[in-house]
Amino acid sequence: EVLTRELESTRFALTLGPREPVAGKKLTLTYQITDLKTGESVRDLEPYLGAWGHTLILSEDARDYVHSHPTQSLHNSEVSFEAFLPRSGRYRIWSQFQRQGKVITVPFTIEVKPY
Repeated sequence: EVLTRELESTRFALTLGPREPVAGKKLTLTYQITDLKTGESVRDLEPYLGAWGHTLILSEDARDYVHSHPTQSLHNSEVSFEAFLPRSGRYRIWSQFQRQGKVITVPFTIEVKPY
């Protein structure tokens, strides 16, 4: 399953690895970023606060908080983050990217299964 959001003329398609996140295991979040006008992969991501993106993940009860920078620093349309979510439950994800001087915040909600 791919989670998608369209914001600021940009399509963000988020793939989770594993597809069903499990508490206590590493989670990889991979964004495919596409320009909605051209349908092409973006080539104009700009560094924001020194990184190609930022991700904040917060548990529903606000006890668990993760801040992650991309695991790869290649300037292209695919950006991956790694996170460790200690407990099962619902988590909110906010990822931020910058294009043309504008910061775009992309929200998602995921369910993490017990270990």
